[in-house]
Amino acid sequence: MSDYKIKEFLLNNNEDFKKLFSLHQECEKELANLSQNSNISSEESLNIKIIKKKKLSLKDSMQRMILELDRKKQL
Repeated sequence: MSDYKIKEFLLNNNEDFKKLFSLHQECEKELANLSQNSNISSEESLNIKIIKKKKLSLKDSMQRMILELDRKKQL
C-alpha cells in the first residue's frame, strides 16, 4: 500500500494521526505567516526555529505511524 493511501486511511480512521496532522498544518500556517515579514526580529527567528523543530517532530511521528501500519498490512 502506498504512503499516500495509508495516510488517507489514518486520517479517516485514527484520531491520534488526525491530531498530529492538524498540528502539523498549524505549524505550516504559522511559518508561512512569520515568513511573510521581511524584517524578522531575533525573537521571531527563534520562534521560527522552534516551530520548524515541532513541525519536523510531528512529521516524524506521522511517518512512524504510516510505517507501522504498512508493516502490519504486509504481514
